[in-house]
Amino acid sequence: MKQKIIYKKRHIINQGISTLEFALMLPILLTLVIGVVEFSRALQCNNIISNISREGANLASRTLVAPSTIISVLTFTASPLDMKNHGIMYISKIKGVDGGNNTIVSVIDSQQRSQASEGNAKLASKLWVCPSWAASSCIVPGAINSKTVALPFPLALGSEIYYVELGYEYIPFSGYLIQQNLNLYSFTLL
Repeated sequence: MKQKIIYKKRHIINQGISTLEFALMLPILLTLVIGVVEFSRALQCNNIISNISREGANLASRTLVAPSTIISVLTFTASPLDMKNHGIMYISKIKGVDGGNNTIVSVIDSQQRSQASEGNAKLASKLWVCPSWAASSCIVPGAINSKTVALPFPLALGSEIYYVELGYEYIPFSGYLIQQNLNLYSFTLL
């Protein structure tokens, strides 16, 4: 009989210790789980914007569809991202032109962006800053030196490429681990 009472007391004490250990480890485990989920969401957003920029460059270079239509379609298909409120897309057409003195320079021929009422205007183009916008189209200046862009490779005279940029302001679902929004960026040359 005495052994039964001792066994029951030990069992109750062990349950109390297990509960205490769980209570001490729970905040650490929750922090790890939230961190993994947050990192996974940010990685998913980055993959989505990379794929959208690739698809935008592919559509711009292979079809005769207007860049504004391409931007609208890609914005619509960017689910689960909220591109209308937190993202912006630029499609720039770049040409190789004669810069004089036997040089070929890369210049902006046209630039289109998401509608002015849509997207996050804080996310500017990293390729070239348009001096003036008319709705969603850039008014490209006439002087060559004001529309020259730096590319990682030289363009041949008369060649054209499309440079598609996509910026997205990632907002963490919890401000617990990441205190500020992250600006994700992707571009594709084609």
